Amino acid sequence: MSSRLDEILSALGTGTLTEDQACQSVSTAVRTDASGTQFWGMLIESRISQQKITPALGRKLLDAMENYEPEKTMWLAPTRAATAESTSPAIPSAPAPKPAALQDAEQLRAFLWDQPAKVSTPRSTDKIEWMEAPVQQKSTRQQPRPMPGVAAALPAPELGTVLRGRYRLDTHLGFGSIGQVFGAMDLEAERAGSPNPHVTIKLIAVDLKREPQARFALQTAVNRTKSLRHLNIVSTFGIESDDNRLFVTMEPLSGRWLGDLIREARKIGIAHDLAWPIVSGVANGLAYAHRENIVHSDLSPYSIFLTADGTPKIMGFGLIHALPTSNEAMDLLDTMTLRAYSEAYTADTWAKHAIPHSADDLYPLGVIAYELLTGAHPFQRHSLTTARQNNLTLAPIPGLNLRATKLIARCLSFERKERPKNAARFLTHMNGPALLRYIFGMK
Repeated sequence: MSSRLDEILSALGTGTLTEDQACQSVSTAVRTDASGTQFWGMLIESRISQQKITPALGRKLLDAMENYEPEKTMWLAPTRAATAESTSPAIPSAPAPKPAALQDAEQLRAFLWDQPAKVSTPRSTDKIEWMEAPVQQKSTRQQPRPMPGVAAALPAPELGTVLRGRYRLDTHLGFGSIGQVFGAMDLEAERAGSPNPHVTIKLIAVDLKREPQARFALQTAVNRTKSLRHLNIVSTFGIESDDNRLFVTMEPLSGRWLGDLIREARKIGIAHDLAWPIVSGVANGLAYAHRENIVHSDLSPYSIFLTADGTPKIMGFGLIHALPTSNEAMDLLDTMTLRAYSEAYTADTWAKHAIPHSADDLYPLGVIAYELLTGAHPFQRHSLTTARQNNLTLAPIPGLNLRATKLIARCLSFERKERPKNAARFLTHMNGPALLRYIFGMK
């Protein structure tokens, strides 16, 4: 279906379609084939980042996608106290979208999950209920195209492929940092009678056979990540190879990407008492990694997985830095690159190949918090660099108190030195009594 999107954009470029007709075509495609168009949002955002379409046109197309609402898309009603402190942020410039009235939890569970809950995962202390998954569908992804002058992109494997004679790819979970993510069966563990033979596999999207330095850097990054053991971090088992294909083995996952939740909540956001455990969980995972002197460097909603009980788990610490500059344009889904998609969440210091710093992870955390609460990107999906150049400012988050507003604004600062220096500092400020009173309705 990605080729269909290319046809629409091509017709738009040649004048065969008007913008309104293109938007109508996108809306119709999403309505008639929701599964086949599930990655169109990321593709459109990639085209914006690659300057193949204008931001204004991209937003129109994304809005056209969102105009199609599946029948059971519902959200929980906010339960915060009516007397909660409400203060505008220090740098508002335009009214923010107001969260719409949301419905009950049973309706939320009826739609939210689109991956089967085969494997149990550790439960969070935050008791949030999430939905069961519908029947999984086989992916019909188009094969990535090789690009001149970069490491060769590897073709996407079919479901049922067995890697190293051991790992059978059973489900396609999506696209994480630098590669595709699959749910898999460890056949050796299954034959040995293991009660939990499931694993998650991240397939590296490019062939590093002739890139020994990149291969070594990737192995080093994975080995460092193996030391991270935290509820909010996906546990990494190791890195292996199947011919010229490298892949990372991780703990089994059941649930969906945070990016899917954010996309569903676009324009309305989610209730503060639902957003808090997600933001807090991500911050706790980052704080643990920062204490181990490990920076993520590519945090985005598609490097965070929400398990079936609502626990956020971070994936892909430091892996993006392991690949050489020549791979920045690698294809992962048609012409989509994860780096292009991640620009809307990236602090530009590391994008300029500077040394990673823990404060750089706080910028995407702020973006994610803002998106969850408002249903909109704080800078209209522009990169930090573009937002700075255009002097973009933050719109207020309705109902959020001054303490929390200032904290999120600090995270979204264009300058590294103005952000909290690490996630532990963020949590110290976020756990202040004023915010707790607001979130939990305490007086």
